[in-house]
Amino acid sequence: MTSTDDHDPQQRPRSPNGRLLRSVETAERDAAAASLRESGHTFQQIAEELGFCSRGAAHDAVNRALHAIVKKSAEELRQREAERLDGLYEEALSVLERTHYAHSHGRLVLDTDGAPLPDDGPRLAALREMRQVRESYRRLHGLDAAQAADVTVRQTAPPADESDRRERLGAVAAEIARRTASGQAPDAEDLLSE
Repeated sequence: MTSTDDHDPQQRPRSPNGRLLRSVETAERDAAAASLRESGHTFQQIAEELGFCSRGAAHDAVNRALHAIVKKSAEELRQREAERLDGLYEEALSVLERTHYAHSHGRLVLDTDGAPLPDDGPRLAALREMRQVRESYRRLHGLDAAQAADVTVRQTAPPADESDRRERLGAVAAEIARRTASGQAPDAEDLLSE
């Protein structure tokens, strides 16, 4: 009913990220479990009929089958959306590649030599649209990595009391005034860490 590969994780193939891959037999068995569940069988009945070691294992098989269906549907939707975005990109590219001439009040605008004056507006609009399509494509496929932030936290000793705090603030204010008067740009971070 099942291959020994399904029971021995050492013998089963792994994906590039190290996860165990399901065999064809396991996928078919999971699909059969989902079909039985859909027809009203209990997990215990599914386990007995398909030879799972427990009703929990039958439950897991049904969940794997449902997850595979959802994943497949999501991937198909992603593919359709990517095709639509590709179509939009191609259309914008065709606008970009055409020659556009300036018009005013329904008439072609000519330069001093009598030649039609090129209009860059449609080309720039096509470039903006192409950029937006590419951004949508990257979001659709999760290609935009989260932005990392480099944050440095410095801890200063708290003032002993209110008079100490006022004294420290007064010293910082005096140093800002001195640096400003001498033409230096005061750096608050440096002043507070002194």
